[in-house]
Amino acid sequence: MKSIFKYILIAAIALSIFSCSKESDRIIPIPEDSLKTLTIFHINDQHGQLNNFAKIKDIVAKEKMETNVLLVCSGDVFSGNPVVDNHPEKGFPMIDLMNKTGFDISVIGNHEFDYGEAILKDRFNQSQFDWVCANVDMNNSGIPEPPEYKTITIDGLRVTFLGLVETNGKDNDIIPSTHPWRVQNLTFEKYQNVIGNYAQLKETENSDLYVALTHLGEGTDYNIANNYPYFDLIIGGHSHTKVNTKINNIPIYQAGSNLNYLGKIELEIEDKKIKK
Repeated sequence: MKSIFKYILIAAIALSIFSCSKESDRIIPIPEDSLKTLTIFHINDQHGQLNNFAKIKDIVAKEKMETNVLLVCSGDVFSGNPVVDNHPEKGFPMIDLMNKTGFDISVIGNHEFDYGEAILKDRFNQSQFDWVCANVDMNNSGIPEPPEYKTITIDGLRVTFLGLVETNGKDNDIIPSTHPWRVQNLTFEKYQNVIGNYAQLKETENSDLYVALTHLGEGTDYNIANNYPYFDLIIGGHSHTKVNTKINNIPIYQAGSNLNYLGKIELEIEDKKIKK
C-alpha cells in the first residue's frame, strides 16, 4: 500500500513541475518590430529668405508627434536677402532661425562662401546643427573643418549623410561658384575624385539609410545615381528645381528655392532597406 501512495505522490509532483514548466514556456518575449518609419523634411537654396521658418517649425513639430523626423538643408543658406546679407553680423539671422527651427544637418552650398572666410567661421560656430562636406579642406583658414559625413541615430535608426558641394566656379580651377578671393585659402576636390572613397560607408557605419546630401544640381544628382549607385536616396540643391523622381532605382529629391517649398519624404525602413 505504501508503494502505491509513493508512486502517486511522485506522479503528482512530476505533473506539478511539468505544468509550471509549460506555463513558464508561454511567457515568450515579443521581438522588437524591425520596421521603422522616418520622415525627412528638406529645403535648399533659401538664399536668405526668412518668412516661412515659423511654418516649417509648426509642420515639423506636428509630424514629430506621429513619427521620427529629421530636418535637413541642401545648401545655399546665404545671399539674396538684404536683412541677412547686410546684417551687422552677416548671415546671423538665417543661422539663428535655422537653430530655432531645429535643423539637424546641412551640406555646404557655394554661396556659403560669399561673405568670406572669417564670417563663415563665425556662422559655423553659431550653428547648432551639423555641416557636412567631403570635398573641401579648410586648411589653416580657421573655419571649423566639416566632417565628410555624419551618422544620426533616431529611435534606433542610423542615418548617414555624405555631403558634396559643386566646384564649377572658375575655368582651370576647382572652386565653387563664388568670388575666388573668398576661398583663396581653401582647397576643393571634384566630387568625382572623392565619392568613391565612401562606397562602403553604409556598411562601415552600420547604417540603416545612406543619403547623399548634395549641392551639385539636378543633372549631377542623376549622374551620381547612375554611376555611384550605393546611396539609398539623394537629397539635392543648387539647380533650384523641384525634383521627385527615381534614377537607377534611387529616389532623388530637391525642393525648389527661396523657401517656397518644403520637401517631405516619408519612409518605411526594414532590414536596412527602404520598404516604401
